[in-house]
Amino acid sequence: MEIIKIIFKNDDPETAFIKSEIDQIAHSLSDLNCFPIFLPQYIGSEMTAFNEITVKSTKLIDIFKKQIELIGLEKVVTEISNLGTQEGKIIIFMSKKDNQIDMDKLAMAILTSEVDNFFPKVDDFILLAPNDSKVIKELNLSLDKYNLTAIDNNFELRESGIIYKSKFLLYYHPFLRNFFTSNFGDITRFLMDVSRCKGVKMSISIDPVRVSDLANYFDILEKDFWRGPKFSAEKLNSDRCLGLTVYKRIKNKELLDFSWPIDRTEFLTSNYKDSKKEIQIEEICPAEKIAGSQNFVLQKYAHMIWDEKQGNFEHIDVAVKIYEKPEHIKRLGYEWFPIGQNLEARVYKKIKLFRIDGSIDGELAKDIISSFFRMNELVGEFFSGI
Repeated sequence: MEIIKIIFKNDDPETAFIKSEIDQIAHSLSDLNCFPIFLPQYIGSEMTAFNEITVKSTKLIDIFKKQIELIGLEKVVTEISNLGTQEGKIIIFMSKKDNQIDMDKLAMAILTSEVDNFFPKVDDFILLAPNDSKVIKELNLSLDKYNLTAIDNNFELRESGIIYKSKFLLYYHPFLRNFFTSNFGDITRFLMDVSRCKGVKMSISIDPVRVSDLANYFDILEKDFWRGPKFSAEKLNSDRCLGLTVYKRIKNKELLDFSWPIDRTEFLTSNYKDSKKEIQIEEICPAEKIAGSQNFVLQKYAHMIWDEKQGNFEHIDVAVKIYEKPEHIKRLGYEWFPIGQNLEARVYKKIKLFRIDGSIDGELAKDIISSFFRMNELVGEFFSGI
């Protein structure tokens, strides 16, 4: 609460109250699967779920404005600017109206920033032990050895959430989100399609901290769409389709780094058993451009098994490989296989996000994988044989 300290002293009796209210707003937004950056849009929403958030936020904004007036607008802005932090720069940017600092917008920006400080972060999900999951404890959900929950008739998959026992609103693990921080995109629609396939078993990683009431469900519209090119089964059936393939993002595509930075993507195809092949995919990211974690680098990983006789995939699972930053530097230095044993990067943790077993149509499998590796054009190039 660095910003709050500028307008309130630590021994101010209102500080504890403000901290408690901000904490409650953050938890309410989290349970609704809504991000703090959109707090100004949520205030005054017609949805009942946002009533308490609106009341608390409006009260805090009034308190902030009175305190800023007491100290002086110019002095507060100067002290925030002097922090020299990214948080301070964002607050100043959000506070401008017609290129001038606006009191109402400043108070709103401070509240949004402070709520974000209490909101679950990437590192929180990395360090949380599965048995400490609030959702698992409250609903007594079962986990398999991969910490996934089997999807049965108690679960109804929807685009923006999971309905459990027609009563509770759960969510997909946040690492299934685009860039781990935004919306889920179209991956959830493909998982819905899989859940309707006969003879297919699916397990999913449930968001461990968010649970709400079914009445609070609403769909989030994301205004973009991308999918990969057609999948070529003929190429995969070839005996020569083995080994490591590496696709590197070429220089004239570096503008794509603004959406999602990628150094390269590695694809390892190998014989499995009984006329089957497995494909492993790992997205290699440049550490210095990945935001969201202080100590770790997250890289998407997928594993698929292709049945040549059936002409379909029989297994898909996706995960996030998590490297501590010094180990990730090692991983950047080699392509799948390290030059020496001592040079192999140690994976800090691997969090599996879902698993599908059964006969999976090649087109649907391609859609699932392309959606998981959203904004990675290299995956589409691999499956199209480019």
